[in-house]
Amino acid sequence: MLVDLGDWQNPVLTSGEDYFAQHLARVPAFRALIRGLENQLFSQEALQAPVLDVGCGDGHFAAVAFPGGIDVGIDLTWEIVAEGRAHGRYGHVEVADGTRLPYPSAAFRTVVSNCVIEHIPDIEGLIGEVARVLVPGGRFLFSVPNDSFTGALFTASNLERLGLHRQAESFGRWWNRRAAHYHLEPAIVWEERLARHGLLVDRHVSYMSQEATRAFELAHYYSVPSLAWHRVTGQWSLRPQDVKHSLAFRWLRRYAAEPEPVWGTNTFFVSHKAS
Repeated sequence: MLVDLGDWQNPVLTSGEDYFAQHLARVPAFRALIRGLENQLFSQEALQAPVLDVGCGDGHFAAVAFPGGIDVGIDLTWEIVAEGRAHGRYGHVEVADGTRLPYPSAAFRTVVSNCVIEHIPDIEGLIGEVARVLVPGGRFLFSVPNDSFTGALFTASNLERLGLHRQAESFGRWWNRRAAHYHLEPAIVWEERLARHGLLVDRHVSYMSQEATRAFELAHYYSVPSLAWHRVTGQWSLRPQDVKHSLAFRWLRRYAAEPEPVWGTNTFFVSHKAS
């Protein structure tokens, strides 16, 4: 893979590159790449309060993507929720299961979920709960990897190119098992699934090209030293105030600023609850 380092001494940033830089100051390179792309998509949508974030995680995404704040965030463990409270922009965070939300019906005008629900085995239960807690006309915005994701990974795609189909499939299964991916489906499957619970898709957009997905995999290996640094200091970046001059930024900025691909390996959905 050729790496274009660009004008690293005085970078002029597009909005995509700027989002990427903000995330890179907070999280490892592979997460910053995909979160920057998702940030662009969520930033185009006005969130009507009250807003629920299903799977708030460590709160780093919300801290950048939702400057206006989120009313409620939930996740599965106290440890994760504590990070979300410390790093995010939540009015309230708590431990809760997305398939059994502890809120009354029609409690929220917006529900968001960023690269979370593909990890939920009981996806019908989760979507049913999202529909229940939304007011009529309320919106559900979420992002997920799709059926193109696995084959676009650097290792899988190169094994396929060498004719090593079984090895490519084996690598893909290993990757998705490690990532706990239960749902990697095309948009039509999600549309049908949402419709069963009275949620209608207004639009969906694919993002992260095959080339960006290959870089996303490679950035996992590049980020191993960041994991060690995080364990010692609690931070992912050695110099968070200067990430725009880092090797990771110079390498990945082109993917963070890529135009909408003809087909992408992830999909962003905007849906609403039927009245």
